[in-house]
Amino acid sequence: MLRKFFPSKKTKDKKKFNILISEKEKGYRNYLARLIKYNRSAYNVFTSTEIERVFDFIYSDIELDIVFFDIEVEKNSSNIAILRRIQPKIRLINWSNCRHPEVIEHLYSLGIKTFCLKDSQPQVILNAIDYINNNQNILYLDKKLNNCLYLLNN
Repeated sequence: MLRKFFPSKKTKDKKKFNILISEKEKGYRNYLARLIKYNRSAYNVFTSTEIERVFDFIYSDIELDIVFFDIEVEKNSSNIAILRRIQPKIRLINWSNCRHPEVIEHLYSLGIKTFCLKDSQPQVILNAIDYINNNQNILYLDKKLNNCLYLLNN
């Protein structure tokens, strides 16, 4: 009996998914990094204490897909506005304790559409990553921020 051997289909190497966590507090930074690495092991996770580090990545060979940042740590939102203009494809997730509707509305006006709280359940954070990985234009808010929806719908 003659067996035919067909070459296996070559699979294209998928681009590694790169996430930068910009967080000043080491405990939060390590928690989020471990959460992502454990549940999304194929992703590369980088950490930094300042969002300015994003610009180092932009000019290097590492292409970032998602950046977690804390708006409460930022002195102003100019870095976010600049980043949105230079690299509009980078997905930004505001990951903070900020629950002020006016701040959420301002970030939304800058193009931020994903908001998680530092006390969000792990699945909420993982869902945020998955949703914006599949659709950059989706609005994703932790349920605890539902009081902000009326501002974003106007």
